[in-house]
Amino acid sequence: MKVTITHNTAKNGIEVKFSEKPDEVLRDWLKSLRFRYSRGQNLWYMKYSRLLLMNVERHLGVQAGVNDGTGEVPAIPGITHEAWNVEAAS
Repeated sequence: MKVTITHNTAKNGIEVKFSEKPDEVLRDWLKSLRFRYSRGQNLWYMKYSRLLLMNVERHLGVQAGVNDGTGEVPAIPGITHEAWNVEAAS
């Protein structure tokens, strides 16, 4: 499963997008962090916090890109972590 984490500076938020529906354990974990799901955009989102972003990056094994409203530009290239069975989106 591919996952993309984005720090959306235009909306002051964190966005997490999966290539397929995450399992119940992962969905419950996101909900416990107060993430909400947007059906229209097919992503999970939450107000930005540096500590929250670091926690999500660590848990999912992917580093966030940055979207400033003009287009998505990776801050740091994503990392593939086979142990989590999660691939960084390219």
